[in-house]
Amino acid sequence: MTTTTTTPPTAFFAHANPTNPLAKARHNVRRADFACWRAAQPHLDADIDTTALSLVNTWGLGEGLITAGLRALFRLDTLPGLKALQDTHCLLDIQGLIAIDKPLSALAGLDDATLALIDATLVSYFTPTQPNQVFPTTAKIRRRVRDLAKTLDPSIAFRDTRPKDTYTFSSNGTKAWLELGVDEATGIAIDAFIRETATKQDLSLTDAIKKLLTGAIEPPATIVLHTYQACDVDNAPTYINGYGWRSAPIPHTKKRDLTTPVKESDSYQPSGMIRSVVEGRDETCRLSGCDRPAMYSQLDHRHNYAEGGKTHPSNMACLCQHHHNMKTDGR
Repeated sequence: MTTTTTTPPTAFFAHANPTNPLAKARHNVRRADFACWRAAQPHLDADIDTTALSLVNTWGLGEGLITAGLRALFRLDTLPGLKALQDTHCLLDIQGLIAIDKPLSALAGLDDATLALIDATLVSYFTPTQPNQVFPTTAKIRRRVRDLAKTLDPSIAFRDTRPKDTYTFSSNGTKAWLELGVDEATGIAIDAFIRETATKQDLSLTDAIKKLLTGAIEPPATIVLHTYQACDVDNAPTYINGYGWRSAPIPHTKKRDLTTPVKESDSYQPSGMIRSVVEGRDETCRLSGCDRPAMYSQLDHRHNYAEGGKTHPSNMACLCQHHHNMKTDGR
């Protein structure tokens, strides 16, 4: 009698860990779900909207999601390398495939060379380089593909035919609604003013807006928005603390180079520069899957300060209150 032993791969994503029963169970669910979508995929000459409508009751999913999923499958078929990777390892669920398709749909007239470049980039992105590597979230996949699309066509970020500034008022005799539409940079600044006012005056956001607009209280003299943009990448997107990534740079009055060495703090408390560097680097709470913005998180010493860990970006990470408590409690 002969026995066959399987050597585990030297590099793999955590959500496909062959030695973790829960990861294997989810992997099987992901593979079965992908097979279900493939079985429902219509022919190229068939109408996707009609197919999606017929699946609404069968699957109990919304028509929009089904349509987006079917379009994502057709996109996958144009990327042979990624298709082979998905067919073999089934790393992506349908939401991940949609996150790839939607940003790419903004690119018009893709030729074979461009498709090959996109395909190779995505295959590299979804190929693990170490054991138990964290697989990117749907949001990170979408962001990565958007950056790729903007690299191939820089004009994508500026295609907006909507009116730049709008204001509407409506009421029904009991309630009234006010809606202001402005460019993103202005909107972020207004929102930051409202939130800063609410915090300083100990008000809800709604009460802060009402009091500001009626003149009952004065707005703060100034607000500070920390934005981060790579200096070694052309047309790099901008990360804004508390608001996420934006395709266009946000106007700023002060600029600091965070690529230069940062001085270690002499105490447990990090300096403002250290906090800025760590928040810009981490974006969110560092625990996998947590999207709590870095600015609302706490700076944690990876190696405990009491045990000699230094107060420096190399030894600090953003953890939200919940996950910081979990670490402190040893959970």
